[in-house]
Amino acid sequence: MTSTDLAPIGLQAAPDGTLPCAVCGTPTTGPTTTYPVLSRILPMGDGERVEEVAPGSGVDLPTCSDCQGIAETARQIVAAHRGLVRLLGTVATWQTTTALYALDTIGQPIPGPDIEPHRLGSLVHRLAAPGTGTMYSRRFSPVMLAGSSTKLAARERWSAVDPSALADCRGGYLDWKADGRPIRALAHPGRRRCEWCGTATFPGRRVSEVWFGDLCAKCHAVHEAGGTSYEAMWEAIDPDRAIRRRRADVPDIDGVHSYSRAGGGNGEPWSHLGGIPALHEHVARLVDTA
Repeated sequence: MTSTDLAPIGLQAAPDGTLPCAVCGTPTTGPTTTYPVLSRILPMGDGERVEEVAPGSGVDLPTCSDCQGIAETARQIVAAHRGLVRLLGTVATWQTTTALYALDTIGQPIPGPDIEPHRLGSLVHRLAAPGTGTMYSRRFSPVMLAGSSTKLAARERWSAVDPSALADCRGGYLDWKADGRPIRALAHPGRRRCEWCGTATFPGRRVSEVWFGDLCAKCHAVHEAGGTSYEAMWEAIDPDRAIRRRRADVPDIDGVHSYSRAGGGNGEPWSHLGGIPALHEHVARLVDTA
């Protein structure tokens, strides 16, 4: 049995004359970058302990040609999207690079400079942080993990990535794909209606963003602010407060109740009370005659 056979799953002994790529972990050669090491984790009997290292300590790692190519693509993307620089400043290129690393880690295509600005912003938002967690250099910097050694390298690109980091990349990718969907009417996951307004659907891209328990997003916002179903109805029929600005007190509306009390309606918001247009007209008359 060789040391290669004893290496952790996803790792191999780095061939002589090579070092692990700082990004994907595969054996490579070439110029190196020093990654600072501030402390290291040492195994102890039933646990671990953190030990500080000498000031100025670091690990020198090269970057393979494939990962250099991804970084170059990121630079080209940022050069074509100066709005991202205005938004993120000096970290725009780095965050774009790590977002592309995340895509490559899970085998997804790498976009080019022609990516649409809103899709680029979403990509960086969703995948820059997960991509950072996939880098092989994280084994050494800023904290050297127990068992880390430059004599070990990934068997294949990204094969040494921690499963939790892979899961973060997959989750971020799904969120990024969802961000690109058109807004559409989304039904409650239990096919129920909103307990307050009675709507059967709410516009959005993700169910989790428009349904909160048995309240739609609009009613949920009122609830989170400490309001009641009565106040949610007012927000629906008078969203710009044009009616309420015309008088100091809010007029009482007889018979108002939440959908959960009696049901009814056709699945449109507040249809169990006649619908928003009818309620708006009724309230406007109350104000005018008050």
